[in-house]
Amino acid sequence: MNRDEKNETQDRREAWQRKVAACTAAIQEAPMSADGYTRRGQAYYEMGHMQMALRDFTRAIELEPATSEGFVNRAFAYGGVGRHDLAAADATRAIELESGCSTAYSVRGMAAKEMGRLEEAVEDLTAAMELSPERLSPRMDRARIYIRWGFFEQAEADFSQCIELDPTEAEAYRGRAIARGRLGRIAQAKRDADTYIRLGAGIPLWLIEALGNHERETRL
Repeated sequence: MNRDEKNETQDRREAWQRKVAACTAAIQEAPMSADGYTRRGQAYYEMGHMQMALRDFTRAIELEPATSEGFVNRAFAYGGVGRHDLAAADATRAIELESGCSTAYSVRGMAAKEMGRLEEAVEDLTAAMELSPERLSPRMDRARIYIRWGFFEQAEADFSQCIELDPTEAEAYRGRAIARGRLGRIAQAKRDADTYIRLGAGIPLWLIEALGNHERETRL
């Protein structure tokens, strides 16, 4: 990490610390309002302090148990500590409270993926995409599952749609390069890999080797 990156990281950390302090003051002024706990929990989550985030999100739920936001937030935090079963349970409760909450479907889909329930994951991620077609993350996550399944045509299609939504999303080019490489579309895969590098990322060594091996096999 260079000096500029260190300074940027330090600036972000200090900004989140200021937000925590402001939220704490708001909680002291209005201890029965869920908003302060929600915002402080989100700050803790961004700082990586998952247990403190869980504590605040739980308090927000206690104060406003009939809203989906608290359960979605806590589901994210449970995922952050590896409690994917509890994340799925909170996401399910959020869906019960708000059937059109695409983020809840997305979180539950990722929890299912982490627990190895890939069919459930694809079902939830697809629901999230249908509810909010402009969101990138559920489509990216579904594409990665398709890669694991060996459904490279479907993965290529999902990654391509991600690129249409955000042409600067480096990971979408990386994913599509992998899918196209496995489909034998080497020239297209290399173009995607070049774009991935231009966007500031490195290309995985195994992908470089795989593309090289495929070219050698084609010439034989």
